[in-house]
Amino acid sequence: MLTDEELARAFSDGSGVVPTAGVSLVAPDATGQPRAANQGSAALAACLRSLHTGRSARTADSALTADSASVAQRLAAGEREIGMTGRLPARPVIILQGRADALIPVNHGSRAYYAVTQRNDNPHSEVRYYEVEHGQHFDAFLALPDLAQRYVPLQPNLLHAMDLMAAHLRSGSDLPPSQVVRSRPRGITDGKIAPLSPQNIGAVLDRPGTDAITFAGHTLHVP
Repeated sequence: MLTDEELARAFSDGSGVVPTAGVSLVAPDATGQPRAANQGSAALAACLRSLHTGRSARTADSALTADSASVAQRLAAGEREIGMTGRLPARPVIILQGRADALIPVNHGSRAYYAVTQRNDNPHSEVRYYEVEHGQHFDAFLALPDLAQRYVPLQPNLLHAMDLMAAHLRSGSDLPPSQVVRSRPRGITDGKIAPLSPQNIGAVLDRPGTDAITFAGHTLHVP
């Protein structure tokens, strides 16, 4: 099982990308014995898998202890709650992604999921999708001059989105409609990258006009 330190680290800084906090991908070897596919503990990964399946990590047909079985049931219930069904009745959600994301393309990520939420046609849905025109996946790379000239950081828009959600939950203010956030990469001045300004980052607008993202029939329209 995870130590207290490993568990705290998994929930404090785990990104969800394996390996995280000592959890590794495992696969059976030629004898059927679980082995780590990369650095990490096969025993730990198999133990976590057993909590998901409700079966012993050692023998597929062996039942878990009563306590472990209870944990497995709670995990299964939690997985059903976060399943990517796109059904989010009366639950406010903001989705934020950069259009230039090369790791998780928007057509196979946020756009697709947002379209599913709208296709469900729930009149109480409060899902909003904000797509930053020149946003990508790794803000840390924007210290490189070539990338800084082509992309803008997502972090400021993330903080703004969190402020919008906080205001919505605390005072009932409306969330701005789904939209494309028009950004503008920085240029070069005297051989140096120009300072980052609000005009570069763009803003989520209460009235996006022609930049609004809409869904009609079975089609998501992204300007």
